[in-house]
Amino acid sequence: MSKISYRYKNCCKFALFFMVANEIQIYNALKEKLGDETAKELTQYIELKIKTEVAQETKGLATTEELLKTKVEILRWLFASWATLMATIIFGILKMK
Repeated sequence: MSKISYRYKNCCKFALFFMVANEIQIYNALKEKLGDETAKELTQYIELKIKTEVAQETKGLATTEELLKTKVEILRWLFASWATLMATIIFGILKMK
């Protein structure tokens, strides 16, 4: 699996912490109404469903390497544009003299 940025990993850990807390609350609420075994099965189903949805949603996110390549490419274009602009200005000034 590709590397995911540090910030995104921390965000996922934070979300998973609250998912676990909510999972316990869901389990306790279901246990009272449906019984222990049914509550476990339903909670496991919800957990699996959430994990698959998160995996599908994060599938298209850019990796750190992709972001770095894009950043380098943007910097190259910025430098090329700046160099072209400077050359145009310098040649314009020299032509005026």
